[in-house]
Amino acid sequence: MEYHRIEQDPSGPASYFYYIYSPWVVLCQLIFLYLYLAAIIYPVHASTSEYSPFELKVVSHICLWVIVAGLNRFIHYFMRQARQRGYLQLYRQTKLLVRLPVIIWAFGNAANALLLIFVSPSSQEFFLIGVVATEMLSITVCSIIYCVLVIKHNRNKPLPDPQTDFAGRLYRQSTSSPMMDLSDRLSYFGNPDQEIIESQAEMLRYREDQQESLSRRILELQAKLKQVEQQGDGTQLLAAKDREIQMLKDDCAHLTQTLEDLHKERQRELERRKHNSVQTKEEMELMERQLSESRAETARYKALLDVERELHADANKLLENLQRQFSHK
Repeated sequence: MEYHRIEQDPSGPASYFYYIYSPWVVLCQLIFLYLYLAAIIYPVHASTSEYSPFELKVVSHICLWVIVAGLNRFIHYFMRQARQRGYLQLYRQTKLLVRLPVIIWAFGNAANALLLIFVSPSSQEFFLIGVVATEMLSITVCSIIYCVLVIKHNRNKPLPDPQTDFAGRLYRQSTSSPMMDLSDRLSYFGNPDQEIIESQAEMLRYREDQQESLSRRILELQAKLKQVEQQGDGTQLLAAKDREIQMLKDDCAHLTQTLEDLHKERQRELERRKHNSVQTKEEMELMERQLSESRAETARYKALLDVERELHADANKLLENLQRQFSHK
């Protein structure tokens, strides 16, 4: 399938595939972190410095946090551009993964400060390596998950979410089965509103940004139109700009109607999720009652089996006594 670019305001959200280059930034970030880990494993000899090797490593840890925060801003810029172009689900999936490396390294700075204050100098190096190794493990896992999501996005080249949301929803409804409905209900059991509300908020924010961009474009075209009218020439240009303004107005009207339809559909989806959640709770209560009854019946059968075993044992004893009596006679 080919994806065609739609000409529009460069400052506004685009409606074609957007390639994300942030995995390269994540790779640079991991290279810096692993170089630091390799550096602290080997002892640092500071013969002329007034600071101890551990203090130098802590200071370098703080400096590396500044580098990580700077690279994280580049990653955040790419993801913000993806959100502005309509990839809302990808932005929600990676929002926490983008922030975690900076947060984890900041907690590492706090842990190093505590080591500097409360731990003896002979054990500080050992604990520092443990703290940095824990940070590296957590950041590496987050980075791998983030890169997998972004690389999968770049490989599949999907259209923005607003263009595929309605078609995908209609397809899921037409191909649904009882097993899919049960799985869908169980996946939202406990908190069925969170993902719907978050998705609705992102979609509304995207629609509002797009509408503001179209409004700014209309104002710019109207200003250019006034300039051309004051010059007194360019009749064809005026007609072309007039048609473009009318098309943008129609786009704004269509966008407003689509936004209203989307809001109504999200509300209906929320009500359906709530109803399905209530049905799932009732089914689980019924299964618990049936399980309790089965357990009670099993206990009753077990008691009867114990009584039968005792009677069988008594009968065996009586038979042995009778055999002994007959043998004596």
